[in-house]
Amino acid sequence: MQKDVIYIDVEDDITAVIGRVKHSKEKVVALVPPKRIGMLQSAVNLRLLARAAETSHKHLVLITNNQALMGLSASAKIPVARNLQSKPEMAEIPAL
Repeated sequence: MQKDVIYIDVEDDITAVIGRVKHSKEKVVALVPPKRIGMLQSAVNLRLLARAAETSHKHLVLITNNQALMGLSASAKIPVARNLQSKPEMAEIPAL
């Protein structure tokens, strides 16, 4: 299965990323955030991304090793992979 890889820049806003996800030609879209998370540190933004991917019939995957982003992606039900070759899986929501 082919996937589209979208590299997110620090200055990108959520609407630009949602637009790139919606206009992707592939069913699987891998988002690679920068070292500094930027706009992805918001749970609301991640839920907006998940909803946009769902409405455009795309499977969204975050490529990250950042534990905070993994926890946020779990709350938005977005699978996470450690790199582009590894299998995506749902991260566990950290206990309070």
